[in-house]
Amino acid sequence: MTDHATRRSLPPGEAAGSKHLPALFGLLTVLAMLAYPVLFFAVRGGMDWTFSLLALLSLYGLARYGAAGNVWDSPSVAYAAAMASWMLALAVSEIAHARFMLKPYDNALALVFTIPVYQFARRIGVRTLATVQYGFCLGAITAAAVLHWAPKDWGNGRPGSYFLNPIHYGDVALMTGVLAFFSIDWTGTDSRALRALKTLALIAGLYASLRTGSRGGWVAIPAFIALWLYKQRGKFPRAGIAVLLAALIGLSLAAYAFLPWIHHRIADIYTNLVAYRQGHENTAVGIRLQIWKAALLLWRQHPLFGVGPGYLYKEHMHALGQIGYITPMAAQLGVAEVHNQVLAVTVKLGIAGLVSVLSLYAVPFALFARSASSPVGTRRVGGVLGMALVIGFFIYGLTVETFDLKMTAVFYGMTVAILLAAASHRPIASDAAASAIPADSSGSTDRPRTH
Repeated sequence: MTDHATRRSLPPGEAAGSKHLPALFGLLTVLAMLAYPVLFFAVRGGMDWTFSLLALLSLYGLARYGAAGNVWDSPSVAYAAAMASWMLALAVSEIAHARFMLKPYDNALALVFTIPVYQFARRIGVRTLATVQYGFCLGAITAAAVLHWAPKDWGNGRPGSYFLNPIHYGDVALMTGVLAFFSIDWTGTDSRALRALKTLALIAGLYASLRTGSRGGWVAIPAFIALWLYKQRGKFPRAGIAVLLAALIGLSLAAYAFLPWIHHRIADIYTNLVAYRQGHENTAVGIRLQIWKAALLLWRQHPLFGVGPGYLYKEHMHALGQIGYITPMAAQLGVAEVHNQVLAVTVKLGIAGLVSVLSLYAVPFALFARSASSPVGTRRVGGVLGMALVIGFFIYGLTVETFDLKMTAVFYGMTVAILLAAASHRPIASDAAASAIPADSSGSTDRPRTH
C-alpha cells in the first residue's frame, strides 16, 4: 500500500504521523497470535496476558477506527449470542436461586470478550490472521519440549507442566499439533521446509498427548483423521486411502503393544470397568461413572435452573456422598469437577446451561462447516481448522471439563475468534479500520480455486 493510499484510508482528521500506530497494532497482533500457543504450555498466566492484550487491542481498534459495512450480519450475531450465552445462563440461574456470586462469571466473561476480538480480526488481512499457524507449530513443539526437559509428575508417572495438569496439557498439545498440520498450504505458499515443520508439530503434539496419558483426548484422533480425509477428498485414490488407514491402524497397534504407558492406560479402562461391576467403585473410571450418575440425578431434580453454580452445587454433591448415593471419595472429587463439560454446565444451570454449552460448540461448528465448502482457498482451510478445533474440544469435554480452567476456555474462545475471522474474511477496501493492520498485498489467496 502506498503512502498516498494509507493517508486516504485513515479516518478524517488523522495526522500523517498516526501511521505509526497502525503499524504497532499489526506487530502486537502478530506477536499475540505467535505467542499464545507457546505461553499456554510454558508460562503460568501467559495465556491470560496474551488474550488481555489482544482483547484490549481489539476494543481500542474498534472504538478508534470504527467498522464500515454490516459487521453484525446473521453469522456474527449467532456467534456473539453463542459466546455470551454461558454468562446469560449463569445470570438466569443465580436470579432463580437468589444467590449471587462473581467467581462463576470469570471464565464465561472471557468468552464474551472474544466477540470484539472476532469483530476486529475480520478487519485484518487474511495473511496476517494466518500467522496463527506458526503459533500452532511453536506451541506443539514447546509442549513436547517442556515434557522432555522440564516435566512435573502429577502422579502415576503422568507428566504435565509445573502449573498445568496432564489432561488439559495433553489435550491442547494434541490440538495445536493437529491445527498446525491441517494448516499446510493455508495461503498456498508453503515451502517443503514449512510443510516438514508442520508435520513435526503434529508428531510433537501426538507425543505430548501420548506421554501425558490423556486417553480422553485419544478418542478424538479418529475424528481428526476422518476430517483430514475430508479435507483431502478428491486428492487421493481409494487404494491410497486404504493403505494410509491400514498404516495408521498398524501404528496404533504397535503403540499399544510396545509403549508401556499407552498399554497400561488403555488396559486400565477394562480393568476399572470390571472392578466397578464387582462393587469396587473407587477406580478412575468408577469415580467418573458415580459423578455422572449423581449429576444426572441432580439435574432431574432441578431441570429448569439447575442446582446453582459454585458452592450451591458443592453442597448437593456432598449431600449425595453423605447419604451413600455415591462413595465419599467420588463426592469429594465430584465437588471439584463433573468430568463432562455438557453435564457440568447443565446440572449447575439447568436448561439454559444446556442450550448455552451446546451453542458454544454447535454455532461455531456450523459457521466453520459452511466456510469449509467455500471456493476461496483461505476460507476453506480456515473452516476446516475451525471444525477440527470444535470437534476436538467437544470430544475432550466428554471426559473432562474443558472450560473449568480459564486458560483452556480462553484458548478455545480466542482460537475460534481468529479462525472464524479467517474463515469468513471479507476485505472492505473503504473500511478505515483496514489501515490498522495491513491487508494482503496480493489478493491471490482470496480468489476462488478452480480445481
